[in-house]
Amino acid sequence: MEKKYEYYAYRYFVIDIDPRQRSLLGILAIKNNFFPNIFIKLIDNKKIEIVSRGRKYLLYYTKDINKSIFITKFAKETHHLKFIEGKEDIETAEDKNFPFIYIIFNLTTQTLLIQKKTTVFSTPFSAKNILEDFFSNLLRDNDLTFKVDEITYKEKFWEIIRSAEKIYSLQLNLKSPNFFRGRYKANELLEELRKLYNNTEVDFQVKNDEGKLKLLRENLEDFIHYIAEGGGKYIINIMQNGIIHRILSKINIKKYFLKDLKEEESEKIISIFNKIDEDE
Repeated sequence: MEKKYEYYAYRYFVIDIDPRQRSLLGILAIKNNFFPNIFIKLIDNKKIEIVSRGRKYLLYYTKDINKSIFITKFAKETHHLKFIEGKEDIETAEDKNFPFIYIIFNLTTQTLLIQKKTTVFSTPFSAKNILEDFFSNLLRDNDLTFKVDEITYKEKFWEIIRSAEKIYSLQLNLKSPNFFRGRYKANELLEELRKLYNNTEVDFQVKNDEGKLKLLRENLEDFIHYIAEGGGKYIINIMQNGIIHRILSKINIKKYFLKDLKEEESEKIISIFNKIDEDE
C-alpha cells in the first residue's frame, strides 16, 4: 500500500503593528507585496535562514506548482553528540542535523498545508508557532507581524453544542485586521475596534458557572464561520456524559493526505487548495 503523508490546513495573515504610522495605501502596498517579494528572494537564493531562540531555521525552495502555489522545505537545526576515534581515547564531537517538513504555500488564498512529521516537530501546531516566529523575524523592521490559524470544519462546532449536556464558557479569538474584506459581519466590529485600540487580535468570552450558557446559531454563526476559515480560534467548556471537557477548535482542523511530493501530481495539490474553504 502506497504511503500517504498527513498535512494540516492553515490560513496566514500579515498584520500591521501600528497602522497609524502610515497611510492605508502604504499598508496595503507593503502587505500585498510581502509574500511575492519573499518568494522571489527565496527562488533566487534557494533558501532563507533566521536564528530564533539560539536555533537556526531554514526555508528552502523546492518547486512551484503555478504562480501562486509553492512547495518548500522547512528545517530546524538540531545538535547531538557523536563518539569518534581519538589518538588515546574515544572523543566526543558535536554533530549538526537539519530535519525538515514540507510546507505548501498558496499566495493567492493565503493558505498553507503543513506536513505532520513528529520526528521534526512534536505536532503541526508547534511547527505553525515556529513558522510564525520565522516570518515575523523577517517582517519586524517593517512593523509587520505574521500570524497563522487553523482552518477547521464549521459544522463541528455546532455538533459540539448539540452534544453538550451543559455549556460553561466560550472563548473566541479573532485576528484583526482580516483577510476576508467584508465577507462577514464580524469584519465591521473588528475594523471599529482596530480604529479605537490599534489591536492585532480580539478576545471575547461568555460564561455561566452553572453550565446554562445559551449559544444560539443566529447570534454566533458569523463568528464561527470567520474562525473556521482561519480567522481565529475558539475554546469551549462543556459537560458530556457527566464529564467536563475543554475543547479547542484546532482538534477540528482540516487534514489532507498526499504522496511523496516528488511524485505527487500537481492537480491533486491544486484541487486541495480549491476545496479548503468548503465544508466537506
